Amino acid sequence: MSIQLNTSSSFQQCPIQTHSQIAKIGNVDIWHETFGNKENPALLLIMGSGAQGILWTNEFCEKVVNEGFFVIRYDQRDTGLSTCLSVFETDPYDLSDMAKDAIGLLDFLNIPKAHVLGFSMGGPVAEYMAANFSDKINTISLMCTSPNFFPEKGTLSESKEEFVTVQRRSREIPFDNKELWLNQRVAIWNVQNGSKIPLDESFARRVNQVVYPRMLNTQCMGNHGRVMKRSELLIREVPYQVKVPTLILHGSEDPVFGPDHGEALAKAIPHARYVPVDGMGHLLNPYFYDFVIEEVKKLTKNQLGSK
Repeated sequence: MSIQLNTSSSFQQCPIQTHSQIAKIGNVDIWHETFGNKENPALLLIMGSGAQGILWTNEFCEKVVNEGFFVIRYDQRDTGLSTCLSVFETDPYDLSDMAKDAIGLLDFLNIPKAHVLGFSMGGPVAEYMAANFSDKINTISLMCTSPNFFPEKGTLSESKEEFVTVQRRSREIPFDNKELWLNQRVAIWNVQNGSKIPLDESFARRVNQVVYPRMLNTQCMGNHGRVMKRSELLIREVPYQVKVPTLILHGSEDPVFGPDHGEALAKAIPHARYVPVDGMGHLLNPYFYDFVIEEVKKLTKNQLGSK
């Protein structure tokens, strides 16, 4: 079923041919969009908690396509134009279900094997895919994520107080006041970005202006928080089960998961390559697009040019 609403990231014109659809996967509809030539190696992009797939911006996707990939971004369940399950207590799920959504999407697109790039909560989703569907996954690249989202005090660093505070304030903003909501989103992004590399606030606002009308059901917005709590054991155990080549990118400025989280993840995943990124926060600032893509390319270079 094709989408009639123009949901592409209109904050930038996209010269590369794209195609958006709904994939029916079990009882869940998954909105997705593809970029580039399907004959090229596939790279599936998985966003983090509560984040729409279009946060992998057109510019980022185009750059990846220009490096020889077929790119897929999608809204995970309970985000954007994908199914909102709404009442989590009566229809609970965990990260393994979200990983199966992603595998189902690859099957829907007739992609036998793909590379995966997962951001934050998208990290353990990618890890579960690599551990349990290794025949369908070439490599995984993990950004700004952790082997323990709820660490005991004294084990891994806690989220910075500034981030906790700005997140708490965001829950007090009425969603129907678009201007206040946008201002708060920019404030959150500034904190997530860190202070070393400037964030273009006009870029942040343009992206979130596209996100806002795609939030079709605000009742499901908190579900991913419940999913992460329900998946606490999975998040801790699955890194040890990863069976494919792995890249870990972690920023020095990440206020959600400090650099020690990335280091711990690298120790947990067998033979993972850990790349600390100076100045990067918990946000894919366009400043780092080329760097991230180059590192992903290094991981996948032996398979570029073949499906």
